[in-house]
Amino acid sequence: MTEPGTRILSTDPNIYHKIKIAQIKRQTIPIIVMIIGILINVFWSFVGFQILTIACFGWYLWERIIFRTKRKIARPEPDTCVAPFDGKVISVLTGEDTTIVTLKKSILDVVELRLPLPNPVQESPQVWHFDTKSGPVDLRISAPSLKVYEHRNIHADVIGIIPGNATAMLHLPATVHFKLEPKNLIFGGETVLFDLNEAPVTVQERISILVEEPLGEEPDA
Repeated sequence: MTEPGTRILSTDPNIYHKIKIAQIKRQTIPIIVMIIGILINVFWSFVGFQILTIACFGWYLWERIIFRTKRKIARPEPDTCVAPFDGKVISVLTGEDTTIVTLKKSILDVVELRLPLPNPVQESPQVWHFDTKSGPVDLRISAPSLKVYEHRNIHADVIGIIPGNATAMLHLPATVHFKLEPKNLIFGGETVLFDLNEAPVTVQERISILVEEPLGEEPDA
């Protein structure tokens, strides 16, 4: 694994090995059926088995596609929150005290789940809490298939896998400036969502997002 002082962050070999093992397990069935289909077609040419063999080969390739990894990324700056996975921003809703951000990962995005901020408190595999100097930040992940590996505390490092679709809800203080807008693409461990070193957003700045210009007085009847 890359030393903390370097500018490149490499996936821990042990974690990468676990990802490959998970991939191989999902590829076992299509490989076995594909081999059986090939052997049967050697002695008995049957269209049904040929179609099944081709379908299993496609299944095998599909598993290779969804288990893509990046292995190396640029190490993020301290006190920045980075995207937990590849995907896009769905919505950004700012209330009086909290901003709620919805992030979406598709099945075609890389499988890696990365740590957006250091020093997490993991309430469950789906819920993460971070105490920051700007206030509490919560991350809630909803995914049909989610695997979190042993506790790791390296900023932007791979902490698990999501081999499929996923939705994440990020709760952060309203005073924190979220840098992105809906439909913006995000890349796990690389895209900065917000910087804790930036000046806090004021009440006036939040209001100006909703009201472009002051309302004038109503004319006399």
